[in-house]
Amino acid sequence: MNQPLRPLATVIQLAALTLTASVARAETWSEVSTNNEACSHMEFIDDSTGFMGAPLKRTTDGGVTWTEITMPTGHFLSHFHFFDAQNAFIITSKPSGSNPQNSTWQTTDGGKNWTALQTAPFGAANANRLMFTSASNGYVVARALSSTGCTSPGAACDYVHKTTDGGKTWAPLDVTNYPLGFGSIFFATDSVFFKDGTGGIFRSDTGGTSWTFQYKDTVGIPAGVTFYDTKFGFANNSNLFQLMYTTNGGTTWTATKIGGANKTPKGYAFRDGTTAFALVTTNTNKREIWRTSDSGANWTQDTLPAGYELGGGFTCAAWPSTGVQYAAGSQKVLRIGTPTGKSDAGVGGAGGAAGGGGSAGTGGGSAGVGGGAAGAGGAAAGAGGVISTGGTPSTGGSPSTGGTKSSGGSDDGGCGCRAAGATRSGAGLTLLGLALLALQRRRRRAHSW
Repeated sequence: MNQPLRPLATVIQLAALTLTASVARAETWSEVSTNNEACSHMEFIDDSTGFMGAPLKRTTDGGVTWTEITMPTGHFLSHFHFFDAQNAFIITSKPSGSNPQNSTWQTTDGGKNWTALQTAPFGAANANRLMFTSASNGYVVARALSSTGCTSPGAACDYVHKTTDGGKTWAPLDVTNYPLGFGSIFFATDSVFFKDGTGGIFRSDTGGTSWTFQYKDTVGIPAGVTFYDTKFGFANNSNLFQLMYTTNGGTTWTATKIGGANKTPKGYAFRDGTTAFALVTTNTNKREIWRTSDSGANWTQDTLPAGYELGGGFTCAAWPSTGVQYAAGSQKVLRIGTPTGKSDAGVGGAGGAAGGGGSAGTGGGSAGVGGGAAGAGGAAAGAGGVISTGGTPSTGGSPSTGGTKSSGGSDDGGCGCRAAGATRSGAGLTLLGLALLALQRRRRRAHSW
């Protein structure tokens, strides 16, 4: 029995739909609150309850209102990680000239009270990065103070400390074989590490005891290395206004530009192994948000509230559930979706959180109760996960008496040279040709019956 033939226009439309299926749909962001403080790190444990710093603040209504959490007397927030709404770990610092420079604390009541854990657990050094790969295991990257004689990155000035008891105690790791110039380090698991810096991008599958070179640009330095898990990740290069992405754990890196020339990725929020959005700053200091649904090959620009794209830049991002996303800078908090107070699967990946706790952004896996791997450079925190803003925090000095030390500034970055859509026209012709060929065959078959 003959079947009705689809009109040619319908076949062409189906081909077009197939072509664009992998291109992310643009989203529209709405302003939910004003933030008068710079955001250095953000975590959400579900799509309504989250934390932002510094200073450390909490929201329970999807970012509409934020309440500041008091720090231990005389201390300023450097980094934080919330395992859930009540249990958290923080690193604090003191004003310049104070000794010790860092201390660690924990709370079991959401920050109402803090219990001191260790004084100067990282020695005479500033903690530049905090990441957790599970509720027990976490890492801190620290740089020795200039007063110790260290003036540049390297094995003599940079340290990595590990905890296996949720931050209560820390022990230094042997960094003898680490490539010089730490840059960013992303802890995807307790054995798989990624590192960028002056030498390029390296991977370790031995917990840092040995490293394999992966990638280096001819101009500039790759920075902000961030993974969702052990396979899907980003890095960037501000000198080239480019981003590189990998889907095979860094075996190969592909270079692209988000939205054309002169745009620098500043941070990322991962949803799954193919989907993410990026915080972007242009060379004219405008703010933009772009998203991908094909692991970074193609990007679509989102719509921001009128006037919000002017000035400054985004520094924090979070994607705690399928329908709810957050972006924050020094002026506003933006959101997509309506929170329900729940979190679903898919946030974060297999790595640790950078710049303060389990956020992915920078990165990658899930931290804290969520286990797994992400962060910030990005790890997802707790059940909802969060993505840090993609950069390594400021490495120098301690905060002034009146302020707080940034816990996770954003890394410039990028790399690459192939435009994201370079192969799309060819693919479109192929799909259209296949559609027409299929139609011709169907007509021939119909006539032969």
